[in-house]
Amino acid sequence: MPCIVAKFNSIRATVGKFTSTDQVASCPRVASDAALEVQLGHTMTMIKNFLSNESGATAIEYGLIAALIAVVIIGAVTAVGTSLNTTFGSVAGAVK
Repeated sequence: MPCIVAKFNSIRATVGKFTSTDQVASCPRVASDAALEVQLGHTMTMIKNFLSNESGATAIEYGLIAALIAVVIIGAVTAVGTSLNTTFGSVAGAVK
Protein backbone atom coordinates (compact mmCIF):
# COMPACT_ATOMS: atom_id res chain seq x y z
CA MET A 1 0.00 0.00 0.00
CA PRO A 2 2.79 2.55 0.72
CA CYS A 3 4.13 1.89 -2.79
CA ILE A 4 0.77 2.83 -4.32
CA VAL A 5 0.54 5.97 -2.21
CA ALA A 6 4.11 6.95 -3.21
CA LYS A 7 3.25 6.42 -6.89
CA PHE A 8 0.05 8.41 -6.44
CA ASN A 9 1.96 11.33 -4.89
CA SER A 10 4.62 11.14 -7.61
CA ILE A 11 1.97 11.32 -10.32
CA ARG A 12 0.24 14.21 -8.60
CA ALA A 13 3.54 16.12 -8.41
CA THR A 14 4.28 15.46 -12.10
CA VAL A 15 0.83 16.48 -13.29
CA GLY A 16 0.98 19.60 -11.12
CA LYS A 17 3.95 20.92 -13.15
CA PHE A 18 1.78 21.51 -16.21
CA THR A 19 -0.16 24.74 -16.53
CA SER A 20 -2.77 23.70 -19.10
CA THR A 21 -4.66 20.63 -20.17
CA ASP A 22 -3.08 20.95 -23.66
CA GLN A 23 0.36 20.37 -22.13
CA VAL A 24 -0.93 17.29 -20.32
CA ALA A 25 -2.61 15.93 -23.46
CA SER A 26 0.56 16.45 -25.51
CA CYS A 27 2.55 14.24 -23.18
CA PRO A 28 1.21 10.66 -23.35
CA ARG A 29 3.04 9.51 -20.21
CA VAL A 30 1.64 12.35 -18.14
CA ALA A 31 -1.83 11.93 -19.67
CA SER A 32 -1.82 8.24 -18.73
CA ASP A 33 -0.44 9.14 -15.30
CA ALA A 34 -3.24 11.67 -14.88
CA ALA A 35 -5.76 8.96 -15.77
CA LEU A 36 -4.04 6.67 -13.28
CA GLU A 37 -4.26 9.39 -10.63
CA VAL A 38 -8.00 9.69 -11.22
CA GLN A 39 -8.39 5.90 -11.07
CA LEU A 40 -6.32 5.65 -7.87
CA GLY A 41 -8.31 8.46 -6.30
CA HIS A 42 -11.54 6.69 -7.23
CA THR A 43 -10.23 3.37 -5.91
CA MET A 44 -9.12 4.93 -2.62
CA THR A 45 -12.55 6.55 -2.24
CA MET A 46 -14.26 3.20 -2.86
CA ILE A 47 -12.04 1.50 -0.25
CA LYS A 48 -12.79 4.23 2.32
CA ASN A 49 -16.52 3.94 1.62
CA PHE A 50 -16.38 0.14 1.90
CA LEU A 51 -14.56 0.27 5.24
CA SER A 52 -16.91 2.88 6.70
CA ASN A 53 -20.10 1.18 5.45
CA GLU A 54 -21.95 -0.52 8.30
CA SER A 55 -25.10 -1.60 6.46
CA GLY A 56 -23.82 -5.19 6.13
CA ALA A 57 -23.25 -5.39 9.88
CA THR A 58 -26.76 -4.11 10.49
CA ALA A 59 -28.20 -6.73 8.13
CA ILE A 60 -26.31 -9.46 9.98
CA GLU A 61 -27.62 -8.19 13.31
CA TYR A 62 -31.19 -8.25 12.01
CA GLY A 63 -30.61 -11.76 10.70
CA LEU A 64 -29.37 -12.93 14.09
CA ILE A 65 -32.38 -11.38 15.82
CA ALA A 66 -34.74 -13.09 13.35
CA ALA A 67 -32.98 -16.43 13.92
CA LEU A 68 -33.29 -16.06 17.69
CA ILE A 69 -37.00 -15.25 17.39
CA ALA A 70 -37.45 -18.30 15.15
CA VAL A 71 -35.73 -20.54 17.73
CA VAL A 72 -37.99 -19.20 20.49
CA ILE A 73 -41.10 -19.73 18.35
CA ILE A 74 -40.06 -23.30 17.48
CA GLY A 75 -39.42 -24.04 21.16
CA ALA A 76 -42.80 -22.61 22.19
CA VAL A 77 -44.70 -24.49 19.47
CA THR A 78 -42.94 -27.73 20.39
CA ALA A 79 -43.81 -27.30 24.07
CA VAL A 80 -47.44 -26.40 23.33
CA GLY A 81 -47.67 -29.23 20.79
CA THR A 82 -46.50 -31.79 23.35
CA SER A 83 -48.94 -30.45 25.93
CA LEU A 84 -51.82 -30.54 23.43
CA ASN A 85 -50.91 -34.06 22.38
CA THR A 86 -51.08 -35.20 26.02
CA THR A 87 -54.40 -33.40 26.56
CA PHE A 88 -56.00 -34.88 23.42
CA GLY A 89 -54.66 -38.32 24.39
CA SER A 90 -56.35 -38.14 27.80
CA VAL A 91 -59.60 -36.83 26.28
CA ALA A 92 -59.60 -39.65 23.71
CA GLY A 93 -59.01 -42.20 26.49
CA ALA A 94 -61.90 -40.78 28.54
CA VAL A 95 -64.29 -40.82 25.56
CA LYS A 96 -63.67 -44.54 24.86
